[in-house]
Amino acid sequence: MKEAILASFLHCTSSDNPQHMNCPEGPQSWCFYNKAIANGQQPPPHKENVGTPLSADVARAIRPIYDRMSELSLLNRIKHGRTQNASECVNGQIWARCPKTVHVGASRINAAIASAVSHFNQGCSHLSQVLKKLGSAPSSNLQQYQATQDLKRCSQADNDCAPAKKRARKANKNQKKRATGTQEKGEGQTYGPGVL
Repeated sequence: MKEAILASFLHCTSSDNPQHMNCPEGPQSWCFYNKAIANGQQPPPHKENVGTPLSADVARAIRPIYDRMSELSLLNRIKHGRTQNASECVNGQIWARCPKTVHVGASRINAAIASAVSHFNQGCSHLSQVLKKLGSAPSSNLQQYQATQDLKRCSQADNDCAPAKKRARKANKNQKKRATGTQEKGEGQTYGPGVL
């Protein structure tokens, strides 16, 4: 994975000085340069295939980002391949606090992001920590409520991950798909350009 991340960076910085040593090799490679070599052909010009390569200044500026993206500590966290739902969950919490449909300023967006990330990482108890930082002691009722909410959230998440629950969701989705297909067959096309 680390090599693939670096390969994408070097591929985009290539110009007349090819830097495809980390790109996958062979006739099925996504790298036009290594694919041509594997097929015994002359590699086509970079200008036609890379478009506008990253300039040396841009490459120097973004290289630290690529290095951070390929740190082993980060890659170990995502190697199980279950990161998309977590990311979508954080996005959902951000937009619940700051809807896309309402125009707000940067400070409101930053506050929504900070609140959503804190809630995602620490649960409801993050509010107690915010209150402590502001110099206000959270009440025992608030702490009890937060603990209850966190237990409910964790219990719901465990329940949603159960294999039976996943099968039920999939069956429900397939049933809705079949019902929609049956309805469309009976009514014909009801939506589209020039249909109404």
